[in-house]
Amino acid sequence: MPGLVPRASDELRYVFHDHLTDPFDDYFHSSFPRLHAIARKAFKMDVKEKETEYLVEAELPGIAKDDIKIEFDDYTLKIMVAKNESAEEYQESYICKERYHSSMQRTVYLPYAKADGIKATLTDGILYLTIQRNQKTNTSIPISID
Repeated sequence: MPGLVPRASDELRYVFHDHLTDPFDDYFHSSFPRLHAIARKAFKMDVKEKETEYLVEAELPGIAKDDIKIEFDDYTLKIMVAKNESAEEYQESYICKERYHSSMQRTVYLPYAKADGIKATLTDGILYLTIQRNQKTNTSIPISID
């Protein structure tokens, strides 16, 4: 019965984050479901700290290697994604052209990371980064009793 209920534009609902709607219903009725991901402007990222390295995994399904930019400066890792798509559809006597652009970025501070020797691999929509790190130094200050 969802077809009998008048609905506001699904695209506008995603942009304005209307939390009163059912996200599953909206996903299947939206003419452009990618707007939900675009509105959040983020992708999932896991960072693991090991004794000698940091392991970073970022989920980037459908993103090509050329659309990803990685920067590391002053112990800060920045992963940026910019995706541009255009589609042309020819039917009978008209042409339909659609353009799509999105950009997302995540930044994480890695206090003991080394700038040299960072390895990046993109496999099955997941970006894997291995970043070497220095040993932690003891930052606690002992207190002496007089």
